[in-house]
Amino acid sequence: MRDLAAYQRHVATALGTDEPTDLRGADVSRWSVQQWAAALLRNVCPLTGRLLVLRGRYGADVDAHLARGGRPSSLHAWGRAFLAGLALDPDRVVADVALLELAMTAPLAARPALPEPWVWDRDPWQVAAAIAQGHDPAELPHAEVPVLVYREPGGRLATAFAG
Repeated sequence: MRDLAAYQRHVATALGTDEPTDLRGADVSRWSVQQWAAALLRNVCPLTGRLLVLRGRYGADVDAHLARGGRPSSLHAWGRAFLAGLALDPDRVVADVALLELAMTAPLAARPALPEPWVWDRDPWQVAAAIAQGHDPAELPHAEVPVLVYREPGGRLATAFAG
């Protein structure tokens, strides 16, 4: 390699794929990156991360997020990208929890639009509490009346009975 920048590009390219590479220690480096990502994403996305752990999906979802590449340099922005991807998940509970966490934690300029109407079959605050206590929210009973989640004019998230 001619210079440090060329070496850094070579390493980034080699670690950005699962393909065999001539880079010595690439497997250990890939493992280290995955472990770092798994630990740090749980810090910035604790609610969704815990739900994914409860459902046995966390490692695979972190791997899929890493495989997308193009990560922002800010850990919080990367966490928001992780949540935004999961907000499209086919598992409705995972998607709703990811969007709720993103809506609660994103700075004003990065706040996502909420579905209109955004109706939950369980109380979202009870869902969050169940996850925090280590329980899958699928174990919660359905609300007697569906719950509407919306953003108040001041920006705060709120709920109301949808019935």
